[in-house]
Amino acid sequence: MRQPVALPQITPLQFLVLALLAKVDELSGRTLRGLLSENGVRSSGPQFYQMMSRLEDAGYVEGWYSPKEIENQVVNERRYRIMAHGRKVWESTGDFYSSHSASPIPREKRDTQHNRSDGPKRPNGKKARVGSA
Repeated sequence: MRQPVALPQITPLQFLVLALLAKVDELSGRTLRGLLSENGVRSSGPQFYQMMSRLEDAGYVEGWYSPKEIENQVVNERRYRIMAHGRKVWESTGDFYSSHSASPIPREKRDTQHNRSDGPKRPNGKKARVGSA
């Protein structure tokens, strides 16, 4: 019998962010938001940066400001990288999803007693009449 895989500690969106960061050394917040958008994620700037702050607080990512010149103006750009703890959580979440994606429920574990033709039952196990209270 295989060992059970723990439930994910992160949301699917956080999983995607960590997956994107796991592929590179670091990304700017702007680039990361663009990649999320390409994957169908729609969020405002404040929503994105709140989520990133939560990932930083959890120790999954590291964020810092880096000066960048745009049209002769220096601005501080927020940059991110995945941390070792974030990589571990990302990998364990991937293990959880992959362990449940291709494994059907074994025949001996299936509920073979359920028969839909019996109709609805009350909590006491007696058959309920349709339209009855």
